[in-house]
Amino acid sequence: MTERIRFLSPKQVYELTSLSPRTQGRLAEKGQFPEPIPLFEGSRRIGFVESEVQAWQAARLAKARPPRIGAEPQVAAPATNGRGAARPPPDRT
Repeated sequence: MTERIRFLSPKQVYELTSLSPRTQGRLAEKGQFPEPIPLFEGSRRIGFVESEVQAWQAARLAKARPPRIGAEPQVAAPATNGRGAARPPPDRT
């Protein structure tokens, strides 16, 4: 089965990344963001390949939060009342 390729408009990319269309273009020119694809000849309409934008997001996240070597995944401890007993959830009525 072939992979479905989806094109995103600059507005859709903005909604995913918070990067303005102008910033998208500047970063793409520097090779720091996926290049837009002309959607058809004779038109100025462009699209970004969704999987490339997602890969860029994943790379940014990995760079911002590198894994700690030897660190165990942190699991939140259950809330207690100070005596070891589980604290009941607050009444929100």
